[in-house]
Amino acid sequence: MDVNRGNHVLEHLRTSLQSSVIADRSRAPRWYKIVFSVVSGILGLFLYRFSLSFLVETVVISITWAQLFPILSSIAFGPAYGFLAGISGGAWFPFLLWANNGWANVLTFVLALSTYTLFGWARNGRIPRAVFGPARLPLALALAIGLHWVGFTFFFNPLLSLNPTFPPFWYFSTISSLPPEILFNFVIKDGFNLAFLVTSSSILLRIPTVRRIFHMKNYRYNQYNRTIAIISLGVGIVIWSGYYLLVKLLIHSHNDGSYISLGFLIIVLGSLLAARVIIFSQENQNKTSLALRRSENRLQELVQEKNVLLRELYHRTKNNMQTISSLLSLKAGEKDSPEIQALLIDVNTMIQSMSLVHTHLYESRNLAYIDMENFIPDLASLVQRSFPPNTSFVEFEFFLEPVRLSIESAMPCAMVLNELITNSFKYAVLPGRNTRISLGLSQPEPERILLSLKDNGPGLPEGFDLGTTKTFGLITAQSMVESQLGGSMEITSSPQGLEYTILW
Repeated sequence: MDVNRGNHVLEHLRTSLQSSVIADRSRAPRWYKIVFSVVSGILGLFLYRFSLSFLVETVVISITWAQLFPILSSIAFGPAYGFLAGISGGAWFPFLLWANNGWANVLTFVLALSTYTLFGWARNGRIPRAVFGPARLPLALALAIGLHWVGFTFFFNPLLSLNPTFPPFWYFSTISSLPPEILFNFVIKDGFNLAFLVTSSSILLRIPTVRRIFHMKNYRYNQYNRTIAIISLGVGIVIWSGYYLLVKLLIHSHNDGSYISLGFLIIVLGSLLAARVIIFSQENQNKTSLALRRSENRLQELVQEKNVLLRELYHRTKNNMQTISSLLSLKAGEKDSPEIQALLIDVNTMIQSMSLVHTHLYESRNLAYIDMENFIPDLASLVQRSFPPNTSFVEFEFFLEPVRLSIESAMPCAMVLNELITNSFKYAVLPGRNTRISLGLSQPEPERILLSLKDNGPGLPEGFDLGTTKTFGLITAQSMVESQLGGSMEITSSPQGLEYTILW
């Protein structure tokens, strides 16, 4: 039962850690996703004119930030909606931005459409999360850049060569070829642009306000993401400002603007990447903490439930044993034979000793262990009450250290003690004589328990041999020590009394 419950808690923890990943999808209705994707595509088409362009030497790097809208739709809603956003306008911008490329824009259109679909598939498709995890979007980005390289290297110029033969109807002043180094620059610029857009989209979709727009569930662990993003960008701008001053002070060249533009792009992209890494780390840490807290609460509930069940079990066991004890007492009173009465009284006392174990377990805070320092005096009093009042005075001495035993050890220990104390009352208590019974319990080593009982009676008769005696009590006690406690019992007899030493 404990193993099953432990597995249940571990499964609960694992499920809690994965639940946010599985449920981290848009819950918007289908019509909302369709309308949003179409509008995203239209915005991506008409806002292309406001792209951010940076001149580095002779190369113009354009950040077509309007592509954020179809990319966001694809990552939030799935690949089908990324495809829809591209068809609705998000992939048509090459025909307006680079119209003179003519038929080569068909390739650029297909690459943009494939890229949107690929990002949505990587985020929401059936990719093994346990294998790729947070690397799904970076892998999709690498694959998209690879597709751009293949397209520009092997298909762009062949499509440009169609322009003179089959002039495109949408634009007549076209080019027919481009040098390979220019095409390679296209791949580099598109890769940088896609890295900027994907990182920005990934950060935006971790911000609570944006998540509400896309009908994505907000969690407690992403409430600080906006602050992280702002601080990261702020630090990047501060670094770039310092870089700008150094360039102006140290580099006296007409091309210093290229250094400034390139530095700005690299620092901003680095700040975005740093923000995404910090957000990922912070979310995972908070997610794990929340999952552990929920699992701890569940574990506490299971422990409380187990304690209630154990207390009920101990209580019912104690009541059942009390019922059996009462029946034995009644039967003992009905018998005329002193031998049968004595036997029933011995059995009754043994059952009451076992019942006392369950009583202590029921009343203990820790339901798995018994405090023997409190249990042994109660057991001695229980055995004493089972004997009729005697003319002699019986005094108990206790030398008990705070030792706790599990129920597996406490039960046989109680029965052994019951037999030994009973024997002392039977043979050490003599009329007209004060009797002293000493009980000791210690733990000489961390894994060893030493139990002793000593009385000041006459001791064992001369020639007594435990191996040949018919004394049922001592044989039972020794058998339980060896078989259930895994220990040994030594008996030392002298005219001054009898001593039992049990070590296990």
